[in-house]
Amino acid sequence: MKLGKSNLSYKEYLTQNIKVLNNNLSVRTYKRGGPLFESFDRERDYRISIQWKKDPIYQFVVDKSFWNQRNSNNADRTWMVCHADPTIEMVRKTIDEAKKKYIEGMKKSA
Repeated sequence: MKLGKSNLSYKEYLTQNIKVLNNNLSVRTYKRGGPLFESFDRERDYRISIQWKKDPIYQFVVDKSFWNQRNSNNADRTWMVCHADPTIEMVRKTIDEAKKKYIEGMKKSA
């Protein structure tokens, strides 16, 4: 389900699409970069963590204004979707691969 025709912010768009993939997924926003992000600027950036239950599976840094700004025109929506969709697709593929490995493991143990 793609929600690209609305004026959602990047935060809302990513969060809603991640939730559609699986209820165990969540998106967390952090004001600190952590050890993996040396060029993190606390005044300008957020660290975003996509988590399975409480375990991070993917993290990235995004500009605060880009993360929170609602997309009122078509060009802004297109720009935001071009950044969000590859992340959503990567998470979807990760889930599909994990399901496949789980099923293969169950077949081997049976």
